[in-house]
Amino acid sequence: MYVALFMVLKGYWRDNGGYRAWVSSPFFHGSFLFSALYLFNVIDFDWREVARNSLPTILGFSLAAYTITFTLMGSALHRALSTAIDKKSGIPLIRIVNASFFHVILFQAFALLFALSTKGDFFIRQFGSKAGASNYKELIIGVTYYGGAFVGCFLTIYAIFLLISVGIAMFRLGALAARPPRVQVAETNTVVNLPTADITKTLRFSLVRKFAQLLRLYD
Repeated sequence: MYVALFMVLKGYWRDNGGYRAWVSSPFFHGSFLFSALYLFNVIDFDWREVARNSLPTILGFSLAAYTITFTLMGSALHRALSTAIDKKSGIPLIRIVNASFFHVILFQAFALLFALSTKGDFFIRQFGSKAGASNYKELIIGVTYYGGAFVGCFLTIYAIFLLISVGIAMFRLGALAARPPRVQVAETNTVVNLPTADITKTLRFSLVRKFAQLLRLYD
């Protein structure tokens, strides 16, 4: 079971572009900048409250969009997505769109679970109030507290930014569906183009040439 789960996650991560694509994403950069401003008290808000109040609705919307997109997808759009190949990665577009939707749902779920499971003050509640705490322990407590606050804020903001990713995926689907279908010519009455030298040697060409000479249309 765990091996199957690992293989699914490995396939998703590969189709989504891997670590390099994730780190180079503008959504990653925006979330990192937003979290750094929060950590240095440039902006002030409670990321736990935002995550607990907003992420369940956002996650439900993402799941609905994912389900509706791949359930109501017509055969023509499915065929177009399967045949369209991304020039950069060489992967069919349907796998990239599928990985994008799964990436959104996965990180939104991570952000919600992180907000529900911690307040970022676990070490302070366990060790910070005890007398005789060394400076080394105080340093560890401070790093874990601010590190947890940074990670929680990052996941929350990143989960919200990923709504734009859902919109981009839907836009790509709409643009692909709006392309005019390719006209397929039936292969009936196929005309075989023979080389000139071979045509002149046929009996039909000789008869036509004789007839044209009689009418003085051919020398």
